[in-house]
Amino acid sequence: MTSPSGMLGMDPGQADAFAHRMSADALDVGTLIGQITQMVTDVSWFGDDAERFRQDWDGLLRPQLAAIAEVLNGQAQTLRRHAANQLTVSG
Repeated sequence: MTSPSGMLGMDPGQADAFAHRMSADALDVGTLIGQITQMVTDVSWFGDDAERFRQDWDGLLRPQLAAIAEVLNGQAQTLRRHAANQLTVSG
């Protein structure tokens, strides 16, 4: 896709900044996973509902959030690679 100004490619500095932000956000998701896991572990709640809740967190929700963090990191790496390629091509 060509920009309105006719530029083709990307602004490598902007892409690197975006990649940095995505990596930071992935770390934030990891921190959030740890915080929620600690709360789920520490809450004084017993019975079938509590067990189902913990199983949902451990078996479904936590892995989904971890997958999101992995995707963010992967996309950040892709942006960095494209930015480096852009710098090489642009000279």
